[in-house]
Amino acid sequence: MCSSDLASGLGISTSGDGVTFALRASATGLADATTSTLTADIVATKIAFTTQPSDPAASNGSVVSGRVFAVQPVLEAVNESGQKDLHLSNVPVTLAVQSDAIALLGTATTNWVSGRAAFAGLSASATGDAAPFTLSATSAGLISADSNALVADIVATQMVFTTQPAHGGLATDDVLSGAPFQTQPTIQARDADE
Repeated sequence: MCSSDLASGLGISTSGDGVTFALRASATGLADATTSTLTADIVATKIAFTTQPSDPAASNGSVVSGRVFAVQPVLEAVNESGQKDLHLSNVPVTLAVQSDAIALLGTATTNWVSGRAAFAGLSASATGDAAPFTLSATSAGLISADSNALVADIVATQMVFTTQPAHGGLATDDVLSGAPFQTQPTIQARDADE
């Protein structure tokens, strides 16, 4: 019996996780040889945002403050080439907000399912209009990822008197007929959270 190692440094790059293949060797004057069926495994190393949170009703931002995101964030567990690890399941992935001016509301932890994590019911509540923020995704054993830069738009849904008109020194009524108010009214447009 004679053997010879004719190849070294071989590897394979597949189009996706779980792809099956076989290697075949051929040489002039020799019978071909084929390996048994092999399966390529993609092992995730990092998190990628595949869908960013958004809301078309946010005219001056990415999302509407205090309202559930119209488009919820979706993540994938991927390798360095961006290929999804279909075998990653039942491992938690968590989103956190990167801003003191924003509170992330809803369930911010879900599990990977076949390398994908889809969130539902998330919203961001801002302390002021046009508050910038990012979401940070973390999961054990994977490099974390940040969303694109986001902006929380406060969309007014109501008018509110913040200062009532008044006159000082009146015994029974709030204002004096026929005279300008001593205290002028102030009105603000606010969202439902205020």
